[in-house]
Amino acid sequence: MIGTIVFWELTGGVKREELHKILKAKNQEHWLPNPVSDRKAFMRALKRLEKDKILVKVKDDPEELVYAIATANVDEHNKDVDFSLDDVITLEKATGNVYLKLQNADPNEIQEAIKYFEDTLTADDIRAMIMRALADCKAILLRKRGGVYLVPPDKRDLLMVLKDVVSEIGSELYTLDLVQNTNTMKDTKKLVYDEIFEEIERELKAIEIMAFKKVRSDTIVKAIKRYKNLMTKAKAYEHILKDKLAEVEEKITRLEQRAKNILLSNL
Repeated sequence: MIGTIVFWELTGGVKREELHKILKAKNQEHWLPNPVSDRKAFMRALKRLEKDKILVKVKDDPEELVYAIATANVDEHNKDVDFSLDDVITLEKATGNVYLKLQNADPNEIQEAIKYFEDTLTADDIRAMIMRALADCKAILLRKRGGVYLVPPDKRDLLMVLKDVVSEIGSELYTLDLVQNTNTMKDTKKLVYDEIFEEIERELKAIEIMAFKKVRSDTIVKAIKRYKNLMTKAKAYEHILKDKLAEVEEKITRLEQRAKNILLSNL
C-alpha cells in the first residue's frame, strides 16, 4: 500500500466539552481546538444576525469592538432603498461584556447567540482539529484548495482514530487506501515530491528574509523545529520518494544549517 487518501465533509457544530470527552477517551486531547475567544464568539453571533440585518464596523481598538446594526428598507416601486439604524452593539474586550446603545435590538437574542458560540465549535474549528491531527499523521496535501491529503501507511492506525472522532461528532472523514502499481506510484511520487519541495521553497524564502531582518531568537528556533518536522515528514514517504529522498534531505539540512548560522550571528 502506498498510503491513504483523506478528505472530509463537515456538518453542524459540536460542544467543545463533548469533543474534549471524545478526544480524551481516544488519548488525543492535544487535537482539541483552542477555546473560542470573546471576539470570535461575538463575531459569529453577529454573522447569525447578518442574515436579516446589515452590519457596519464602527470601531475596533484595544478597548472596544463596535458594530452598527441596520435594516435596509427597499422601495421596489421607486427602485430605491434607504437604511435605518436599529442599534449599536459594543464588545468590551477586557471583560467580554456586550452593550447595546439604543436598546432596540433584542439583548436576549444577542446574548444567547454569543453564549452558543462560546460553547460550540463550528465547522472552522473542526477543520482546525483535523489539520492538527493530519500534522500528527505526516499528511501531504494532494490538491491545492481541495482539502485532499495523503497519509503514509505507518500512520494509518492514527488516521482511523481521527476518522472515529469525526464520525462521533456527526461529520464524515472519507478514506481511500492507495494500492501500489506502476502508474499510481509514478503519479503519487510526483505529487509528494512537489508538495514537499514547495514547502522547502517557502521556508527558503522565509529564511532569507530572516537573514536580512533582525528577528527574535525564538522565531529562528521555531523555524528549526519546523525543519525537523519537515524532515520527519519526508522520511515517512521514503517508500514513495526513494531516490528523491536524498535530495530532499539535503535541502532541508541546508535550511537548518542556514537558520543555525543566523541564530549564532544574533548572539
